[in-house]
Amino acid sequence: MLRIAAYAKINLGLRVLGRRADGYHQIETRFQSVTLADELRLAPAPEGLRVQMSPSGGVLERDNLVYRAARLLRAQAGRHLGARISIRKRIPFAAGLGGGSSDAAAALVALNAMWQLKLSPARLQELAGQLGSDLPFFLSGGLCRGSGRGEQLEKLPSAYAGSQIVLFKPDCHLSAAEVYAEFDRLPRAPSPQSAGPCANELSAAARRLCPQLEEYRSFLAQQRVGCAGLSGSGPSCYAILATLAEAQAFAHLVRQRLGGWVRLVEASPTGYRWIRGPELRNRSETRSHRQSSGSHRNSAN
Repeated sequence: MLRIAAYAKINLGLRVLGRRADGYHQIETRFQSVTLADELRLAPAPEGLRVQMSPSGGVLERDNLVYRAARLLRAQAGRHLGARISIRKRIPFAAGLGGGSSDAAAALVALNAMWQLKLSPARLQELAGQLGSDLPFFLSGGLCRGSGRGEQLEKLPSAYAGSQIVLFKPDCHLSAAEVYAEFDRLPRAPSPQSAGPCANELSAAARRLCPQLEEYRSFLAQQRVGCAGLSGSGPSCYAILATLAEAQAFAHLVRQRLGGWVRLVEASPTGYRWIRGPELRNRSETRSHRQSSGSHRNSAN
């Protein structure tokens, strides 16, 4: 069995440059992966694909991005490969944190290893782009500038290593599609020069669909935080603090003033992390073999 942690992301600012002919929006953003993670467990099966997610969030198996990623990878291999995949969700659904995309990207990595397909990172990036706009980012992680639909990535030097990040959200769910649709309905206003690099142009649309976010906006306006705002299409917000003590105090204030869901995380240099991967399994098997050989030698003496 393979186990892999799929990290969430935040968007450090987001600009919408216009709508494309294919219906997607042209954007500019900075992605940063964070240590809030779902856990995937994968085991080979003689044939067939099964994906179980807990909690399910009402997502049907065949609509799950992980299931779609497995089918795409199996089609790429041209063989009837099987797998059993379970997902333990910790990243909230429809929260602007990329949980579904991250799970699918981690599944591509893990299945590529488990099925011994030996696809290159570049090929995995191409497949990820077929599944979703932000999926390619999770194969890289860290801090990246995203453009196009979000799939065009430029790796940036780590600017937030050691920083503490508070994530918090009201009790509402927003899909990216509905937020972008609302954005298109709103009159476009020029971004103020003082908006800063962490301003998110989807914020007004998200507040229209989730009015609780107005209170969150007012709260953040009163705080002295260098980089804070709405992540992606929301409704999750973030604030980046320099020290653990500052982040703990900020999280406590959020719970007092706003309630809702609150988590304290850190910036991650990667989009996923092996908990038990092929290299760990091989090492473990080698140790077991040595121990077994040693036992045989001892019993022979």
